[in-house]
Amino acid sequence: MDEGRKRVIGIMAAVMAAPRLKDWNWDGRAGAPACESIVITAIGAAERILEIIDQRQGRPMHKAAGSQ
Repeated sequence: MDEGRKRVIGIMAAVMAAPRLKDWNWDGRAGAPACESIVITAIGAAERILEIIDQRQGRPMHKAAGSQ
């Protein structure tokens, strides 16, 4: 996955996770499983959105980061 695509996924995921993280009761638990779950879910959604865009634009599908 190229760096530009990673940046786009990161920005999209941040926008999608922000409303849920805003209401999170942090209490010094930034690495809490619920917080990580919110971020992971947002990243997955961002990747799916980019796949849909690629399909509609007729571009070849990109493999997700870490897959072979």
